[in-house]
Amino acid sequence: EVVAGKIARQRLYRGCNPVLDDARAPYAAKLVEQAKIKTVINLADSKESMAPNLPAAPYYQTLVEHGDVIALDMGIDFNDPAFIAKLKVGLLFMLDHEGPYYVHCNEGKDRAGMVAAVLEALMGATVKEIEDDYMVTYTNYFHVSKTDAKYPLIDQNHHRH
Repeated sequence: EVVAGKIARQRLYRGCNPVLDDARAPYAAKLVEQAKIKTVINLADSKESMAPNLPAAPYYQTLVEHGDVIALDMGIDFNDPAFIAKLKVGLLFMLDHEGPYYVHCNEGKDRAGMVAAVLEALMGATVKEIEDDYMVTYTNYFHVSKTDAKYPLIDQNHHRH
């Protein structure tokens, strides 16, 4: 769940791909259903690449069938004009659809982390709130806690970018 700036609770989520053929997908699919997600911004897949795995995520499949999922098939170069153009399409899609929203790429950290940071900034989050939210990635994905010796090094590295 993303809560920063003026983003209300239970409105925005970011995570891994619920329709990727991997061990985490069923958990992500369950989260999408339990959170009653109404709109999905799929940063990783094209319509064609996600189609074979949709039956494993019936709730997500229903969202696709109702036109509430946009498949943007984005790369990971945030400075690429194609990335920027697709991000715009995704944000406009969000404006035309109601929440709660789920933003995902494959792992939920790079592309989804960047999009969450943009949304947080647009909603008035402080730099610290944005950094703290992104650092949750390291806790969830790499099991790095705030008390871990690596945590300050990772956090400091993000301050330089």
